[in-house]
Amino acid sequence: MSDPFQNTIFDFFFNESEKISCITNINGDVLKVNDEWKNLWIETDFASCNANIFNLINQKEFKAQWTKLINDGCTISHYTNQINSYKNKQITVNWSFTKNNEYVLVSGKLIDITDIVHSQLLNQTLYNSLSGIAWINSSGVIKYANKVLCDILGYSFQTLSKLNIFDIDKNLSESEYHKNWTSFFTQTSSKSNIINSEFVGKDGSSIPVEITIVSTDETRANDVIILYIKDITKEKARDTYINRLYNSLDYASDAIYWGDMKDLYFQYVNKGACDMLGYTKEEFRHLSIYDIDIDFVENDPRIDLSNFFSSKENRSFTFEARHRKKTGEIIPVDVNVLYIWINNEGYTLSFVRDISDRKKHEIDLLKNQKILKESQRIARIGNFEVSYRDNAVLWSDEVYSLFGYEKDELVLDIDLFKNLMPPEDYHNLMDILKNLSPNENFYEHEHRGIKKNGELFYVFVRGYVERNRNKEIDFIYGVIQDITEQKELQNRLISAKEKAEQSDRFKSAFLANVSHEIRTPMNAIIGFSSFLKDEDNTREDMVRFADIIINSGEHLLLLINDIIDISKIDTGQVDIVKTHVNLTTLLDEVQDFFNSFLLTKNKTDIELIFDLQAINLLVYTDEMRLKQILINLISNAVKFTEKGFIKVLCKRDDKYLFFDVIDSGIGISEEKRDVIFERFQQGSATTEKVYGGTGLGLAIAKACVNLLGGEINVDSEEGKGSHFHFSIKV
Repeated sequence: MSDPFQNTIFDFFFNESEKISCITNINGDVLKVNDEWKNLWIETDFASCNANIFNLINQKEFKAQWTKLINDGCTISHYTNQINSYKNKQITVNWSFTKNNEYVLVSGKLIDITDIVHSQLLNQTLYNSLSGIAWINSSGVIKYANKVLCDILGYSFQTLSKLNIFDIDKNLSESEYHKNWTSFFTQTSSKSNIINSEFVGKDGSSIPVEITIVSTDETRANDVIILYIKDITKEKARDTYINRLYNSLDYASDAIYWGDMKDLYFQYVNKGACDMLGYTKEEFRHLSIYDIDIDFVENDPRIDLSNFFSSKENRSFTFEARHRKKTGEIIPVDVNVLYIWINNEGYTLSFVRDISDRKKHEIDLLKNQKILKESQRIARIGNFEVSYRDNAVLWSDEVYSLFGYEKDELVLDIDLFKNLMPPEDYHNLMDILKNLSPNENFYEHEHRGIKKNGELFYVFVRGYVERNRNKEIDFIYGVIQDITEQKELQNRLISAKEKAEQSDRFKSAFLANVSHEIRTPMNAIIGFSSFLKDEDNTREDMVRFADIIINSGEHLLLLINDIIDISKIDTGQVDIVKTHVNLTTLLDEVQDFFNSFLLTKNKTDIELIFDLQAINLLVYTDEMRLKQILINLISNAVKFTEKGFIKVLCKRDDKYLFFDVIDSGIGISEEKRDVIFERFQQGSATTEKVYGGTGLGLAIAKACVNLLGGEINVDSEEGKGSHFHFSIKV
């Protein structure tokens, strides 16, 4: 039988190609092989035409590509797999597959990697290395990647082996690779280089890495270089943290030293240390504590390190010292030094503050001890001196600060006080000084001051007066203190006292009212219960008495419920239980209740109107509390409306339900609108007497509205009805 492939393009590749080649059908069965193929797999099933290509390349990914090849007629190139043993060698094969009608030409280029695989360095580190490892050829193709590198990047080996190094290196382009990396393939001696770069992971994330590039005779012979890749994300984060820490420490006004306890040399200093002593950070690296602390000795008595090295316990010490600046100047300093252990190594961390100014001030303070003692005795905040003889005024820095001025912004003379106080306060002060008797030397006064920005504040002044021989005021000195906060506190206490007294009055009125509200139904219950014993009662009498008892009991129950509810609200024991509520059904129930309620109250001249924009609307809220709010508001409207209308409106948006309860009743006076929602409050004492009630209904309604995430307000005018409106979250 003639060869079906003779004189075809397939036959040309068989005769001309130096690659291993075979021809298969679309199922992968080997139909024809060339000599190179036979030599490769001599004495194996692959040397004959009884093999199948899937037995040779049994990889799931390859099968998917083969299916695409058969269906689409495309060409597969650069598919690589490794043959572990061939004539005691290690080889990889770069395959290509070309479909022509019912047949597929399979060809492969052999790459001998025996020397690389057997290299002692790779043999020791390739599979067990903690670093990622890759082999890169001169074209930049990734020929091998170990599991660590795959894990770092998130790729499988099969996917990674199809990429180039510049596909994953964010900082490396193809042109830069051929320009800068070519020397690793052409040099004649072994070479390694370490660089930092950024790889791009499969998920697009940036991964900082340290790359060690290794080129040897063995790798160059196989057209590859070896990359050892270390993920330095944690190191980068640590370095970033340390740099931020160092930068933040540079903003500290105090000097900060960090050193090793072994030799006491400085490993780090902040900008404050450089500014204080005049050294650069680099110069500090060559200095130890002996170079700057002129009092430091090996067994420094200021520092007790007994048992420190054996116990490994951290210690801290605070003391004054003298440090030498770069110029040779000696300055006094406060030192707070920490002796600490980190990873079994001892370190010192010192916080140092230049106290030259403080020392100078201490000397100055000693010189003015008499004045300071007197100032402390009279609780000095800011001190002043006034000389009537010289028309001169002296202020301490605190007084300038008190009024919000800088020293150069004011001309201090006696007339200045006219501009720093309201006119009435200034005249009051002048009257006090004028009315001092010749034997009075001290005066105290509270008045208002005017700050630079126009703000008023309160001050307390205590002064001492010196007189001349004519008993005229010659000199005043004293202290001035800002008492604005004390005044505000005093006003708050007065307000709180007034509110407490008002609350006591309300509670007294409430108790009296509650007593009346309880006695009335109780008297009815007891009285009409006794009537039931009368055998002469008709059935109509019995029914009427029973109705009165029931109504009185219900009234008493409502009163008790209000008292219990307000008590629960005060103690935070009100539970909100939200469910899906049919709003239309709820409002129908409320409307039916009040239609009956108006009849029982004989208020048939009131028209009850429910205007709803939400039909069969389900909302997520607490049904009981919502009903309680509506009942309290409508009951309030019924109580204070004799005739006219009571209208209930309802609408909603995406987040809230909005309700309006409008009546044509007696209305609420302007002064009562602000307190109407407070407990024990009613429109007036008159309404309490005429209409009754405990003054808790609106307070409970407001608390329930707040618990449901909403707000409640009222618009009203006395004699013109009231409009309550509230919202709740749904």
